[in-house]
Amino acid sequence: MSKLIYPTVSLFLYDLRDGLGQSPAEINENRLNFWCKISPEIDREYQEIRELTKKLLLQKDQSVQPLTPEATALKTKIDKKFEKLEEKLQELEAKEDSETEFVELHYQGFADQEAYLDGMYFAIQIGDTYALQVEASDGTSKDDPAQRDDIPRSLDQLARLQELVISKVNHHQSTNVDTKKLATLGQTWLVWGKATDGKTTPEKLREIAENCFPNLTPDKNWKPDFKEVGELAGAKVFEYSHTPRDWGNNEEKFHRENYHLVILLFTADRIDADDNTPTDEIRKRVATDLTIDLIRLFAYRHKIIWSYWNSRRLKVDLKKYSQQIAELRQEMEEYKKRSPNPLQKGAFNQNNAINLNELEEKLTESWLLLAEYATKLNQLHSQSHTIETNLGNYQKRIAKIENDPSFAKPKVNLQLFQKFKNTAEERYLQQVKMDYASLGAGLTILENLTRTLDSLVNIERIKTEQQRTAAEQERNNIIAIAGLGLATSSAFAGIVATQIYQPDNKKSDQLVWLEGNHRLDWFFGLLVSLIIPVGIAFLIWFSSKKKR
Repeated sequence: MSKLIYPTVSLFLYDLRDGLGQSPAEINENRLNFWCKISPEIDREYQEIRELTKKLLLQKDQSVQPLTPEATALKTKIDKKFEKLEEKLQELEAKEDSETEFVELHYQGFADQEAYLDGMYFAIQIGDTYALQVEASDGTSKDDPAQRDDIPRSLDQLARLQELVISKVNHHQSTNVDTKKLATLGQTWLVWGKATDGKTTPEKLREIAENCFPNLTPDKNWKPDFKEVGELAGAKVFEYSHTPRDWGNNEEKFHRENYHLVILLFTADRIDADDNTPTDEIRKRVATDLTIDLIRLFAYRHKIIWSYWNSRRLKVDLKKYSQQIAELRQEMEEYKKRSPNPLQKGAFNQNNAINLNELEEKLTESWLLLAEYATKLNQLHSQSHTIETNLGNYQKRIAKIENDPSFAKPKVNLQLFQKFKNTAEERYLQQVKMDYASLGAGLTILENLTRTLDSLVNIERIKTEQQRTAAEQERNNIIAIAGLGLATSSAFAGIVATQIYQPDNKKSDQLVWLEGNHRLDWFFGLLVSLIIPVGIAFLIWFSSKKKR
C-alpha cells in the first residue's frame, strides 16, 4: 500500500478584502469574517454578538413599546461587546496597507499540537484580497519537534490532516468547512510529501496521487485525471480541478463545487548529483518561498473563476431586464398608435386621449429599469476587466516560478497550470466580452424607449393642457350665454311690465292676465329672449368645433 514520508496538507482560503463600491462598514465586515477563521476568540465574540442580537430583535418584534429593562440591558451588553471587537479590528486593520501589493499579516503555530503533528496559520494581504494558509503536517520527530522523521505514513493520514485543518478553520471538530467560513473567492488544497522509494517512476507517482485523492475529495463521485504531470523543485506536480456544472448556483453551492487540489510528490534524497541539498531542505523552501508563489498564483486563479461566476449571475439579471424592455417596447408601440403627431389636425381629439398618470408611471418605471440595467451592464464589464487583469498576473506568476533558480533543478514544467490560463482566456474572458457586446445593445434600446416615453408624456401634457383650456373656454361661454339670457329676460320682463292691462274697475295691486294684442306681444318677447341666447351658444359651439 502506498505511503508518504512527512505528509503535509495545506488549505489556501481567499477572501475579498474590499470590493468595488463597498462601504467602510462592508469592508470592516469582510475583515471580521476573515479573522474569524484565524482567531477562536474573535469568532466566539462575533458569534455571541449575533446570538444576542437575535434575542434583542425577537423582543422588539413582540412589542412596539419602548425597550423593556431586560431588552435595554441586552442592548448595552451587545454594544460593549461590539465596541471591544471594533477595537481589535482597528488593530488588525493597522497591519494592512492598501498601497502595497503584498503584506504579511499574521503567523501563528497551532497551540495544541499533538504528537507527531504540527501546523500553523499564515495570513497575507494580496492587493484587495485576503489569503490564509492553514497547514498541518505529520512527521515531526518525537524526540525533537524541530526535526522531521522519515517514518512512512499511510495515505489515510491525509484525511486526518485535512480534518485537523478544517477544524482549525471552524474552531470545532468538523469534516467540512462551515458555511460561514467558506472563502468568498475560493479555496485550494495543496498536499505534498516524499515517496518512500527514491526511484519511484512517474507512473507509480501518478498511482500514489490517485490513491491520495479519495482521502481529500468532498465528493466520491469525482474522478481525477492526472494524465498531465508537472515538475517543480524536484517534485512531480498533479492538479485536479472541479468547476460548477451550473454557474447559476447560489454562493454556497458554487464554493462547494469549485474544488481545486494540487499534489506535489518528492522522490529522491538528493535533487541531482550536483546538488547536495537534502530533500528536507527543499521541503523547507516549499514551505516558504514556493508556498508564497503558489498562494499568489492560485489567488489570481480563483479571482478569475469568481468573476466568471459573477458574470453568469449578472447575465441572468440582464436577460430578465431584456424581457421587461421587450414588453415596454410593445407598450410603446400601442401608445404611439393612440397618440398621433400633435401637429396633425385632430391630434388632440378626445378619442386619442391617453391616461397621463399611467404614462407617467411607465416613464418612472423606464427610468428605474434604465438605471438598473446600466448598473448591471457596467458590473458585467467590470468582471471582464477583472478576468483580463488576473489572467495577466497569473501568467506572470507562472513565468516567475519557472525562472526562479531555487525551483529550477532538475527542471521546471508547469504546462498543467497553463491549461487553466488557456481555458480562462478562450472561454471565460471571450464569453463575458460577447455577453457584454450583445447585452449592451439593450441599453441603447432602453435609452431610446425612455426618451420616446418622455416625449409622449410631454405630448400628453400638452394635450391635457389644451383640453383643460378648451373646457375653461366653454365654461366661460356658458356663463356669457347665461348672462345674455338673463339680460334678455330682464329686458323682456320690463317690457311686459309696461304692457300689462289693468281695467279701471280693478285694484292697482291686482295683476290681470293679458288679453288680445297684449298677449301676442308677450309671447313674441318671450320667443326673442330664447332664440337670441340659443343662437349665440350655437355660433360659439360651432366656432370652437372648427378650431379643434
